[in-house]
Amino acid sequence: MTVWDELDGQWRSWADLGCELTDDDWGMPTRLPAWSVRDLYAHVAAWPVMLARLIGAPPAKEPPDWSDAASLLRAFNQPGGMATSAAETVAAAARRAASARRPETLADQFGQVGRQALKLGRKQPNKIVDYLGSGTVRVVDAADIGLLEAVVHRLDLNEALDRSDAPSTSALDRVRNVLVGMADSIDFIEAATGRSSAQVLPVLR
Repeated sequence: MTVWDELDGQWRSWADLGCELTDDDWGMPTRLPAWSVRDLYAHVAAWPVMLARLIGAPPAKEPPDWSDAASLLRAFNQPGGMATSAAETVAAAARRAASARRPETLADQFGQVGRQALKLGRKQPNKIVDYLGSGTVRVVDAADIGLLEAVVHRLDLNEALDRSDAPSTSALDRVRNVLVGMADSIDFIEAATGRSSAQVLPVLR
């Protein structure tokens, strides 16, 4: 399956989830400090909008600065990288969206906006775009980051809500491969085979 197929499945699942949650569910805390279920849902619901904007932006020059999702995320998660420096900005944006939009509006972003973003992405997967001012990537690699966000945060919500409906095996496998790609290859192999005690995890904030 392509990343577009996986995103379609995950975003449909998020849309369905948004229609099922009760008022009490939306207010539940998550294992991310100071993030409620509603905050986290609003954060992921911003992704279809962001992907549509990325695809609609003017193309950037080739070749891309980052060869794949893993290389971009590796840079993000270096000490002092955007994963740390922009963390509070991202959290504040999620809280604003959560308070300003009704749950059904957030859920609809996965539906109407999400379908349009996927349609555009399938047509031009290799278009080079600027990713949040941090360098350029192919649209398909930005989509891989969107899938990672959908899968990782779905596991966060499942834990908060005591749900067991995990993402599909193929989506989990694709996200796992991106995360493995973020690690130094030798350090990961040595640690994974018990030949080293190198600290290779976590790779993502």
